[in-house]
Amino acid sequence: MRYFIFILKTTFIFLIFSLVSCGSEVCRYDYELYGLNTAVKSVKVLTYDADNKFGEVVKGDLKFLGNYVAVFNAVGNIQSVSDFDDDGDLLWVSKYKYNKKNHMIEHLSYNSDGEVEYKNTFEYVYDGDKIISVTQISRYDDIDTYYLYESIYDDNTIVEENTFINSNFVSKTRYLKYDDSGKEWILYDKDGVEESRGYEYYNKSGRVVSSCNGEQSFEVKWNDKNLPIYIKNAQLYNNTIISSLVDMEGCIYYMEYEYDKMGNWIKQIVYEGELKIPVSISEREITY
Repeated sequence: MRYFIFILKTTFIFLIFSLVSCGSEVCRYDYELYGLNTAVKSVKVLTYDADNKFGEVVKGDLKFLGNYVAVFNAVGNIQSVSDFDDDGDLLWVSKYKYNKKNHMIEHLSYNSDGEVEYKNTFEYVYDGDKIISVTQISRYDDIDTYYLYESIYDDNTIVEENTFINSNFVSKTRYLKYDDSGKEWILYDKDGVEESRGYEYYNKSGRVVSSCNGEQSFEVKWNDKNLPIYIKNAQLYNNTIISSLVDMEGCIYYMEYEYDKMGNWIKQIVYEGELKIPVSISEREITY
């Protein structure tokens, strides 16, 4: 079971807590989060601006973001992601470690000079194969302040999350519902006062179809290969992971794909708005 995946740069690092694309028991390994139907050795992606010329969508210049190489281990969990800009210069590198149960225990984010910008560690308490709790500690650069998150599970479903800054309690999230069809929660501040409510609902494949966290909400439609083809009030990170950290109200995107012989996408076109204006073209090279 995959609970956390951190592949975004520091500004966006909290995004994936609520926006992984799969439900509680469906996406077990990272390759599924990358829109792959099997474990692979690596994926290389180049993303271009898209233009519409005489009714045909054509590639423009490389975009600044959306160019990366992801390397996977034998079971399909991500080992590293290297992001590059439009000149091919390295932006940052993320590396990951796992325990024997294939749960992430460490994520390090490096800048282009090879210096650690962000470190995230996880400690698990098990009862056999069941997770009782997960403690996550997040540190940035050389800042003394760290963020601590404690997740409590019952029969491998989360029932409560507590957030701390250093050792100071900040907030508590209690889950009213948590199963394969979705989850609903209430967020309380340190004084026990309700701050907000939220939810995520999944389709039969465990992909998020609607989500609301306070005032932010989004919708997603998926094709039969479990790839997003319509997103409202959100966008994509690394082509397949839904992100909604910034204000995306009113934004609509459509995606089209071409596939290789293994059924994995090798070309993605993203359109914006009801007029379906071409935004980007991504080409993917997969090593099996």
